[in-house]
Amino acid sequence: MTTPAPQSDNEFFRPLWRRAVLVAVVAGWFLFELIVSRDTIWMVLTGAALAYAIWNFLLRYPDPPPGGDAPPPAP
Repeated sequence: MTTPAPQSDNEFFRPLWRRAVLVAVVAGWFLFELIVSRDTIWMVLTGAALAYAIWNFLLRYPDPPPGGDAPPPAP
């Protein structure tokens, strides 16, 4: 039995722009909590989510295979 791939290895997150949009949305939510809401628990939670998103989707995400997103050749 094989273990399922982590969420970050999902094909949906392969393009860099999708990962960057996700990080930007979480950063916007964090800034909202920091500037407008000022609710400590939500600032901590969104700050942790932002740190995780930056680490997992931008810094640690595996490089794409050589050849980019080109589809495999037809048989």
